[in-house]
Amino acid sequence: DVTSGKTAALKVVLKKPATSETRIEPKSGLEFVHLSGGKFHVGCEAGDSDCDVAKDRGWDYTIKPFWIGKTEVTADAYARCVKAGACSKKAATVNWWDITSAERREHYRVDSHSRFLHNTSPSFDMSVGEMMSALSAAATLVVTPPTILGGEELSRFMIGRRVTHALITPAMLTSMEPEGLEELRVLGVGGEAVSAELVNRWQRGRTMLNGYGPTEATDISTVGDLVAGKPVTIGSPVRGFDTLILDSRLLPVPIGTPGELYVSGPALARGYHDQSVLTATRFVANPHGRPGDRLYRTGDIAAWTPELTIEYRGRTDTQVKIRGHRIELGEIDAALHAHPDVDVAMTRGKRTPSGDTALVAYVVPTPGTAPEVSQVVAFVSEFLPRHMIPSAVVFIDKVP
Repeated sequence: DVTSGKTAALKVVLKKPATSETRIEPKSGLEFVHLSGGKFHVGCEAGDSDCDVAKDRGWDYTIKPFWIGKTEVTADAYARCVKAGACSKKAATVNWWDITSAERREHYRVDSHSRFLHNTSPSFDMSVGEMMSALSAAATLVVTPPTILGGEELSRFMIGRRVTHALITPAMLTSMEPEGLEELRVLGVGGEAVSAELVNRWQRGRTMLNGYGPTEATDISTVGDLVAGKPVTIGSPVRGFDTLILDSRLLPVPIGTPGELYVSGPALARGYHDQSVLTATRFVANPHGRPGDRLYRTGDIAAWTPELTIEYRGRTDTQVKIRGHRIELGEIDAALHAHPDVDVAMTRGKRTPSGDTALVAYVVPTPGTAPEVSQVVAFVSEFLPRHMIPSAVVFIDKVP
């Protein structure tokens, strides 16, 4: 991250599993590839330890000149996989506009005395918000060890490191308790819908913010204040973005009427890398803007409140979010169907009592077979990343 920013280079963020990583590589145009294993061609600076690592591991490598670049805010900053398992199809190319915006640190009230938690995987958009909010304000970035995944352990780490600012997904926040975190002055949530119960439990005594932003609109395009006892919204647009809620004819809907949420503005992603047709279906001409302006179709259903903030209402498709990751349920169904003992599979996102979403797979076994849940889960684990593996597999005789 620091190297790509220092050199104004385009950073391509790869996801697990390894099979998904290798699918994007041939189309990405990468010159520098940093991976933990496998044989890949890499670029490295003369005398850099990366060259030694590549040589020791048997990788092909080329010595590249190291340079300090200058760039415009409209230039590409990074390419990021939009959803799990689809890097070859949907890698959004994002510019520097919103990443370098001063409004980010203004929203989160960050200054040089702040201690900002860096808890998110680099493959998740929220990691950009964590790093840039801290580094742009000369604040301290407190990096969480990869072995800490949430719960009481994360709370103890934050208390011990005197963390004052954090961005945490609602699912992870549900596993924690606010007691002892009095120094946490600003808490941002995002990546998935947040419940009123979670706001009531965490907001008192601190500023709590709800950040919304699909990968195609950097990591944050709207921000809203969350206040205990008041309705939960995703707020209003930040600088560099505008939002519209439109019907199927791309006409604005009245206050309180649900429609599809569209995002526009100079901070929008350029599109999907090497996918012009897909880009054209999601990034459309803006009939309410100037010639050449674009709209991004988020696929999210939303409505304006009387205060002109945005209320999130759900999705227009079968996509769900699990711990901040966008997931197409059909991809899980396809993995399940590949099992020889699975005749029909149908996965659904189910709301749990704690307010997060769990994946439940309903499976009709192939006639004459009796598969075990553990066998099915182990099978799909070979193809899917951890957050796409169903929490429960239910065998049924037929699909209702």
